[in-house]
Amino acid sequence: MQIPQDSFAENAGNNILRENNFQNLVRLAAFICDTDHAMINLLGDDGLSLKASFGLEESTGELAEGNPFCERAIQEDKYLLVEDVGSDDDFKPFILSEKSEQIRFYLGYNIKSEAGKNVGTISVLDTKPRTVCEKQIEALESLAQEVEQKLESLKSHNKLRERNLFLAGSSDLAFRINVEDWSIKDIQGKVKELTGFDAADTIGKNISWLIADQEFISALEELVQQEVNSSKQLETFLLQHLCFLDVRMLKEEEEIFVSA
Repeated sequence: MQIPQDSFAENAGNNILRENNFQNLVRLAAFICDTDHAMINLLGDDGLSLKASFGLEESTGELAEGNPFCERAIQEDKYLLVEDVGSDDDFKPFILSEKSEQIRFYLGYNIKSEAGKNVGTISVLDTKPRTVCEKQIEALESLAQEVEQKLESLKSHNKLRERNLFLAGSSDLAFRINVEDWSIKDIQGKVKELTGFDAADTIGKNISWLIADQEFISALEELVQQEVNSSKQLETFLLQHLCFLDVRMLKEEEEIFVSA
């Protein structure tokens, strides 16, 4: 069964996540549902990958990556419940595998992105058929929402770190532009030397205040019109100084990064 390709891009940053971010959540999931196993899988560039697990030993290694339960669950709107794998025609062949412990019960709740796309699952599994009540399903939903909050927090942290590295690594001057009103959001480097102004005086100013070059502004507008992240090298005058600028458009953030 195919996994939606747009979810890979939505969750692209999650391949840097580590198990310790979610270990307490899978342990709690297994406790709430009284199951032997629990795990969190997230979509990345290579498909579903295991980010945290409870009770999964080497004998269940086949479950760790690309297991059919989570691949099916990710297709559902909210969750997938299989009370007895042995009576389900789609999953019955899996329990006959000699490489894996025989999983007979599965409940997986989808983890969604901020845009509402499925980007992973938090699941509980057991080696014997069982049932769960509505309150247990609701509790697993709450844990899925907790994972979603952690993902958004980590995503924001990583973006902030990338921005700071970009700004700090620029040779002379670097600034960020809001494409909605072309205002300068942040600026670092030799601001006083190159512009004659303190950095704080430039924040919120329109980029044309710093670079009165219509061809440069037109080039920025072209970048904004493109459908993907893109970059361009431009030559222009920064006040009275001839500069070679590296311009990078980040569509997701609606920002342009410029370094001189």
